Amino acid sequence: MKIDQAIVLCLLKNKQVTLKGIGKFTIDENFPENPDPEKPFTIPPDAITFVQDTKAPEDDELVNFLAQNTKKMKSLASSDIDSYLTLGKEFLNIGNPFTIQNLGSLEKSGSGQLHFTPGRLVLRPVTLTTKAEVEETPSGEEAPEPKSPVDRLPSIAVNQKLILIIFLVFLGLVIA
Repeated sequence: MKIDQAIVLCLLKNKQVTLKGIGKFTIDENFPENPDPEKPFTIPPDAITFVQDTKAPEDDELVNFLAQNTKKMKSLASSDIDSYLTLGKEFLNIGNPFTIQNLGSLEKSGSGQLHFTPGRLVLRPVTLTTKAEVEETPSGEEAPEPKSPVDRLPSIAVNQKLILIIFLVFLGLVIA
């Protein structure tokens, strides 16, 4: 489960979610629950409100929700959320919008205020799978093919960086 999915699902479940250092999203209390969980549904854009709060604390409900659905420890789930939000704040600080899929985007104005633009919210049913469920395959089904050795190699950019680092270390030893 991705962090942005967890944010939206936690918002739907608890009717509010707080993003540490960013602010609080709330969904209209009159918004009905999805009558048929097997079908996708649309959330009207005016049903979601955002209030900026740069001193917002970490949302324990979001951490618990992510930890429960990914089978991770709470500290790891908290760290994942913190990394996601740090990246989002970096986007905002350089003038790019911070987009949360199926929720909307935040943009920072020149005065430092965040403006929320709701996106088109069509949610499909989410099936949560854990790593253990993926590894266990029923006897009648084929196991997924292992990746080829070429797919397991690091990308060319990583190889170039590694070669540059080795060269610089070697050059430093020669100079020393």
